[in-house]
Amino acid sequence: MSFWEQMRQEVRERTTTGDVSTELFETVMSTGVSSVAVIQPTFYLGRFFILSCDFMGFVEKFLDDTSEADAVLRNILYIRETASTMGRCIRNVAEPMDGMLNFLDPIYEKSYACREMSEHICDDEECGCHDGEADLEAEEEDDEDLDDEFLAECTALSGQIKEKLCESGVTERVSSELAQRLSQTYSCCVTYVRELRKLHKTEPAQDISSIMVSLIDLQYIMDTKLRRLLLEDVFMEKSPAFSTGLMPWISHCVEELAHKVSAKQSTVAG
Repeated sequence: MSFWEQMRQEVRERTTTGDVSTELFETVMSTGVSSVAVIQPTFYLGRFFILSCDFMGFVEKFLDDTSEADAVLRNILYIRETASTMGRCIRNVAEPMDGMLNFLDPIYEKSYACREMSEHICDDEECGCHDGEADLEAEEEDDEDLDDEFLAECTALSGQIKEKLCESGVTERVSSELAQRLSQTYSCCVTYVRELRKLHKTEPAQDISSIMVSLIDLQYIMDTKLRRLLLEDVFMEKSPAFSTGLMPWISHCVEELAHKVSAKQSTVAG
């Protein structure tokens, strides 16, 4: 087999943005929405799935590698580039995602109206015709679950990252702040992957409410939780707030590690 054919086979076998995006496209299209409204957002949602896995992979490589300053610096720089690409993807998906949800709203409303009519005919609570309403009513509770579900694991991961950074010579403050944000971003990636897989398992054309809930959850993870971590901004909610995200603390860490690597190289050269 030639190298060309070998590469074609490997591309077919691995999971790519195209694989994830195509599955998402088919799931969302089953609701009857226009394909024009689905292509761009499903592309970026699929792309973000791959980036989430990349981010988690680089964090794991960082934890498995040595605590030498040059090794930690290399791994942190890979994490920085991945996080930067994730931030650009969040910007790119925001408007297409809103547009797709706007197109889906009237389809859901029509489906919900049909269910309301059926309620007058069917009083059997076990028939499943009331499930959609219950799903959307539980959406606020689900958002809380998205925040709290992996809290213990996130805290444990933060401790491991902090220990690794401190071993490499990064100061206590920078190690603590960076570890917290890296673990929070990692937790968001885990939640994103879980919610995307849940959407893939939705029965096509039969559960528009579940599709809507999953898409809203994905939007919440990207445009609220991860935006605070990867795209610094002033948030006007109950009161103005500025959240210092992941990237500035990576910069502080890189600066400290670069000085240590430079000093080590100078000592060896001398």
